[in-house]
Amino acid sequence: MVLEGCRNEPNIFHIKAIRPASGKIVWDYPTRGSNLVVPGVLSTGGGMVFSGEGSGHVVVLNAKSGEKVWDFNVGKPIFASPVTYLSQGQQLISIVAGSDVITFGLHY
Repeated sequence: MVLEGCRNEPNIFHIKAIRPASGKIVWDYPTRGSNLVVPGVLSTGGGMVFSGEGSGHVVVLNAKSGEKVWDFNVGKPIFASPVTYLSQGQQLISIVAGSDVITFGLHY
């Protein structure tokens, strides 16, 4: 997650995949919403990147291409990073939106 912009101009957060050895940007996803919040990013071993946006959306991107594969509007600003955990044999993703904790189950 990076913030790009100049003083006295609109700033935009981006989720970027960067090759560490070369510094080459592999893909770039500009996030939507307020630039006042900086939710973190979670990358899974299954090749998915989860993040919240200031717009109140949870977005899931393909880790290799940056293509958006899922989007869900929770209706509240997201200030926290998503977390993943295993419960009763099912992988879950939780994220805090406003004062709510929203949890999604991953089915594969």
